[in-house]
Amino acid sequence: MMYLSVLLLLGVALVVQASDPTRMAKFRTAYLYQDGDQTSCMAAIIDSRAAFITASCITLDDGKPDLTIKYKIHFSTTKNEEGPMISFTGDQVTFHPSYNPKTLENNIAIIQYDDDTTDGELNLFATKEFTGKTFVYNRRDYDIYENFWKSPQVFNQDSNDNDCESASPLFAANPDRYSCTSALTASFATEFCSIPYGVMYKQDTLENVLVSGIYSHSVDYGKNMCSDFTKVVSYYTLLWPYLGFAVNTLARGVSAFNATDRLTYTDTTMITMTAPTADQLQNTVVENGDLYPKQWVIEEAITNSASAVIGTQTASGDNSGDDDSVASSVESSSAGGGDSNNSSSDGLSQGQKIAIGVAVPASVIIITIGCIILYHIWKSKRQDKAWDPDAEASNLRTIALEMNTGEPYLMLPPYSQASGIPDSYVHHPLETDDKKVEI
Repeated sequence: MMYLSVLLLLGVALVVQASDPTRMAKFRTAYLYQDGDQTSCMAAIIDSRAAFITASCITLDDGKPDLTIKYKIHFSTTKNEEGPMISFTGDQVTFHPSYNPKTLENNIAIIQYDDDTTDGELNLFATKEFTGKTFVYNRRDYDIYENFWKSPQVFNQDSNDNDCESASPLFAANPDRYSCTSALTASFATEFCSIPYGVMYKQDTLENVLVSGIYSHSVDYGKNMCSDFTKVVSYYTLLWPYLGFAVNTLARGVSAFNATDRLTYTDTTMITMTAPTADQLQNTVVENGDLYPKQWVIEEAITNSASAVIGTQTASGDNSGDDDSVASSVESSSAGGGDSNNSSSDGLSQGQKIAIGVAVPASVIIITIGCIILYHIWKSKRQDKAWDPDAEASNLRTIALEMNTGEPYLMLPPYSQASGIPDSYVHHPLETDDKKVEI
């Protein structure tokens, strides 16, 4: 307990319950904007002048940052209000010198800006010596419609998933450079999709929580993150190997924490990843960079597909090609580096699944309503023709008219059991003589 008090006095790190979103909100985070649009890319803030960002989130022009893009970084606040938005340009982005946009090795960059605000606790980075074992995955969305920072979405995990190595040759070649999880969270872009977390923290047994990683990419065994039938494994670049990259780029130290103490990290040693020795698995998709544009296209495709299915219930024609066009529009919208557009999986497309999911329940409802209506019509007819001894003449007249014999039954004299059946009770309209039927 005394040791923990000393750490707190030194300002080592926030002492939080990692599973508590309210306390995790005290950590400052930020989103990247491009040309005014919010991206899914979150930043790991180094200090008031720089942050780590996923390199594949930056638009390239001939292998360099596109200088025509207007970038902004939007900071969270501890009070859930809008927070500052700082502009920067492409020439303020520095890629790791060994970044490979195709294989996503060293998928890390540093952005520099000038932030005069001091709201929020100072982020400290975990060094290699930090003893934290619990991964704390965090994504905190900014509601661009209501203009406030939402409560963080937090997921805790004590180890990497078992599928991490088999899903990614890059992870297999660099198992100590990533954390990995199959956990996803709700996407702010659309209710139809899920999305990986943005920043990863580590927590030790003393509940010290330190910035430790940033989302890099995902391996999807389906076609996108918008299906319940897909499996996704996401990889987060550990930041301790890139603290030397930050020191070299910024020409200053980085606030960090080792196993016992807070420190200013000044080691300029550059560490790089090992290239993968195998190709990416067939029938998988590597997704990275800004994931929102693809999810917006999927949302539009789903909405249009559902509208088309409803329309076919009132119009004739062959719409068999609609689902193929939906699937094609979704797949062609894949963005980011790597081979995310070169792989596919067998089976129904997402549009076809949505179409079936809408058409089947709608058809059942329409058929059910039709059956109910027909039943009530039949019941009404049956009640009209029910035999009423007190209205036999009227009933017979109705039946005759419905049979369209050309001659209705004559009005018959009243009948009662006491008086018996009159001789004229039976009259056949087709008889041509006056012969009466004997009873």
